[in-house]
Amino acid sequence: MQPSNAIKLVLELFDSQKYWRREDLTKAVLEMHSKNGGVEGVQKPDNVLKKILVKLHAEKKIEQVARGMWTRAKSSAVPDHSYQESDFSDPGDDIDDQVGAFNENHINIYQKNVGKPLNLVDERGNKYVPSENREAQIIIKDAHRLVKVWAQGIRDRLFPNGTNPDKTVTATNQRGNFRDYLPQTFEPSADSPSVISYWVYLWSDRTSSNNEIYFRITLGVNEDKADLNLRRKVELVRNEHGGEERFTAQLPALEGVKMSMDELIDWGVSSIKNFPVTYDEFCEELEPELTANEHPKDAPKTGESNSHYWIEKTLVKGRPDREYGSESLGQALWSPQKSKGERQADIYANMRKVQAGDVIFHFTDNKAITGISIATESADDTFKCLNGTDWEGLPGYRIALKDYRLLDKPITREEIFSYASELEAILASNNGLFYNKDLNLVQGGYLTAAPLELVELFNRIYRQSAGENIPYITPDEFNNQAIAPIEQYGIDNALNGVLLSRSEFEGMIDSIKIKKNLILQGPPGTGKSFIAKRLAYTLLGSKDDTRIQSVQFHQSFSYEDFIQGFRPKKDSSGFALRNGVFYRFCQQALQNPSKPYVFLIDEINRGNLSKIFGEVMLLIESDKRGPDWAVSLTYSDEVAKKFYIPANVHILGMMNTADRSLAIVDYALRRRFVFKDIPPGFISPNFKPLLEAKGVDHVVIDVIQARMGELNKKIDASPDLGAGFMVGHSFFVPTHQVQNSTDWYNGVIRNEIAPLLREYWFDKKRSEVDQEIELLLIK
Repeated sequence: MQPSNAIKLVLELFDSQKYWRREDLTKAVLEMHSKNGGVEGVQKPDNVLKKILVKLHAEKKIEQVARGMWTRAKSSAVPDHSYQESDFSDPGDDIDDQVGAFNENHINIYQKNVGKPLNLVDERGNKYVPSENREAQIIIKDAHRLVKVWAQGIRDRLFPNGTNPDKTVTATNQRGNFRDYLPQTFEPSADSPSVISYWVYLWSDRTSSNNEIYFRITLGVNEDKADLNLRRKVELVRNEHGGEERFTAQLPALEGVKMSMDELIDWGVSSIKNFPVTYDEFCEELEPELTANEHPKDAPKTGESNSHYWIEKTLVKGRPDREYGSESLGQALWSPQKSKGERQADIYANMRKVQAGDVIFHFTDNKAITGISIATESADDTFKCLNGTDWEGLPGYRIALKDYRLLDKPITREEIFSYASELEAILASNNGLFYNKDLNLVQGGYLTAAPLELVELFNRIYRQSAGENIPYITPDEFNNQAIAPIEQYGIDNALNGVLLSRSEFEGMIDSIKIKKNLILQGPPGTGKSFIAKRLAYTLLGSKDDTRIQSVQFHQSFSYEDFIQGFRPKKDSSGFALRNGVFYRFCQQALQNPSKPYVFLIDEINRGNLSKIFGEVMLLIESDKRGPDWAVSLTYSDEVAKKFYIPANVHILGMMNTADRSLAIVDYALRRRFVFKDIPPGFISPNFKPLLEAKGVDHVVIDVIQARMGELNKKIDASPDLGAGFMVGHSFFVPTHQVQNSTDWYNGVIRNEIAPLLREYWFDKKRSEVDQEIELLLIK
């Protein structure tokens, strides 16, 4: 085999996604040599491998692959392979040249996009990815790749025999939003408990005004693998050593990007060495709770990479064979081998695909997932169907099950189908699911596959109602990504970086609790969106984004987008009735009535509100929530269930008072909302400390407060403008550490304030406006 062909074959293997992990790719390379004659078939196999590695490095396919492949090849049992370490590229001295380094573009793009959706929806209801989002996805994914390199470098320096950081390199989470953090984890050895890990990650502080980005390292617990007792013990042990902050090292990202990769690895190694205890000492102090944890590393679990998930859709009520006995629900799966009739169709083929260890969800009586169990074996094809059934005596399949668990909270059909957009997206990339494109249960379909994204949705629904994961589910298998625990959130968290007093913020919380509907109104740059998200989190009591939905109104936004309407079918065969974003959100909230939900509407006065809300406008009033006020919707037929807004839904709108193109909010809607003014915060006692923390000189801060105060007085006194057009403080809250305060300030004036003033004073002479702008600059 020629070297060029060898390279081509390995790249094809890699591109096929079957050999994503470094060890799998290594194995593929070694097997390739064996299948093509080994040493005898290749004149210099070591040089072939070296060229392959160089090619992979050049394409930035995987990182530090040479070192990992050398380790594998050195210990390989494949005969006649005597590679020398000198034949491989050494990534140690010139690691930055080989794998790249973090730069400001990584950080700025990540900071700008964190939490935003990758896909947008056009006015026809079709999803699309804007070019700027696609570019951001590539850049953020590259940043996550570099996090993996960084984590591997730390692991190699401290724990040469440690586990591989192998979280999937990706820019988005399961909900399709750009991720809040880009994690990798590792343990000191293969025998270490996987529930305790070193976390190495880029992290966005969503509580800061500008989503500040940090390089972070933590010694901590994977809370989705830990039971309550272990989580409490972790908190106790940390507190005994000075608190969680002693187990976390943090570096502002714009400082970190000035370092080479080796320097960043050195910082990480030093930070871990400065933790108050070692990994082993930490684990010792967690005993006996660590050993007793229900998901220890050596316990049988279903979250292995070769495990599969299946949904048994079966009728139980009134069927003796399913209600008790050895073939009952949770004891076994059984089916005929073929369908009845002349066709004898192979509709039960999935039974032959089940393997020992696979997880079975039991969807019973077409109502809910009520239980879960584990397959103990593959299908027995000698089984004869049971007497007294429609298939009596026919050849069948039987799969024995074990460890059947009833769910504490059944996952109902209504709960599942309230996530219509997610289900449609899952169906678009998977065949043979238990539901169809019209979001109805498939007729027949006794046993269907459950892809990981569907399992993740089930688990998310279950966590909302039961407060824990579904039994036997390991959440970090979902695309091999760690799912961050939901962070508790209160007013103290919200007030960090907000230029409002506690009494003002508490007044807003009280208003939305009582009225259910609140609009924040103010001029541009006063932080309305920032405050709205904090109000939402405070109302929820946690940073649970699954209970928040955001939309932005515009002139083309319609009732069909918001409530319900007919949309073209994907196969162009006609039109189908589709529920809008607010309808779906209300259905989701109905499934969890004890917890509040918040619907955010940005630019609420940009849309035709009467047209968008339609007959639902009556229902948003706080005293008209619930089934007693249910109405028939415009597009619903006579037999459709009436619609109402549940009492746990809160609507929080934002309104820019300086947009000349917008109509006044009509009185019918205005009386249903509480309106709160968000003025510029230059005189807030928190403004100066906020800027000082960003490195802004106190003299420049005084200039900002004085000159913006005078400018806003002129705008307020102008008969053509008024208070609604004043300049907000957010223009002067930097997103990074300021090096030269005067240059930064003048840049804001020239690039952001000057165009705004020219728009405000479009009817004045340019020279007059330029004179006003010159007065704002620091000479």
